[in-house]
Amino acid sequence: MTVDLFLETLVAWAKGRADIEGVALIGSYARNTASITSDVDLIFLTGERSQYLQDHEWVSEFGKVERLRAETWGNAETIRVTYTGGLEVEYNFAEPSWAGVPVDPGTLRVVKEGFRILLDPRGKLKALVASCTE
Repeated sequence: MTVDLFLETLVAWAKGRADIEGVALIGSYARNTASITSDVDLIFLTGERSQYLQDHEWVSEFGKVERLRAETWGNAETIRVTYTGGLEVEYNFAEPSWAGVPVDPGTLRVVKEGFRILLDPRGKLKALVASCTE
């Protein structure tokens, strides 16, 4: 699966989940500097992140899983998945307050280092980006 097709499929899936308040592409793909070895980094805003972190069945919606491991990065909890074919995705889950003002230094760094909004039904990510550029 190409990264573009993966992202299209992911956004369609996320739109059907009322608990997801935002999804952004972060890192090298958001900066358009990704290489063949780059992983796809995502941040999800949800007050229900435990359902994604405890039951990993949902990651199979995007391909056959070869490897999966849990990680923690600051205020975000992560599931890193490698799919058959080599696509590696870092799914980061944070509470909606992660995008709040005043902006946490870690959040500011993430936004400044590459951030592209994929889904923002409540405008939280747009407000976050605006506050990081002021």
